[in-house]
Amino acid sequence: MARDRLDSFVGYVKIFNYAAAVVLVLGFAALIGLLAMRAIGGPRSERATIGVPAGATLIDTALDGDALALTFADQNGARFVLLVDRESGALLRRFDLVPAP
Repeated sequence: MARDRLDSFVGYVKIFNYAAAVVLVLGFAALIGLLAMRAIGGPRSERATIGVPAGATLIDTALDGDALALTFADQNGARFVLLVDRESGALLRRFDLVPAP
């Protein structure tokens, strides 16, 4: 009787091991497939151009999600920030930086 219980338990352990092995193999196959699809996809977008006033100098950049913030200084030393869409290069907003009173 104890032998039958042990054989039954060993059978369950074997089934669990086979199922775990199948899950691991399928998981690794899915991971490799996703990595291959991402590598084949190439760059997501083409180059975009951003209009900047003549004589402006780029001082700083910051990236948050799909928005790129570019801080510039013009020829007179005045600073401004251009908020640009990272994918299209479209100007979302311009912020002129002025001294606080």
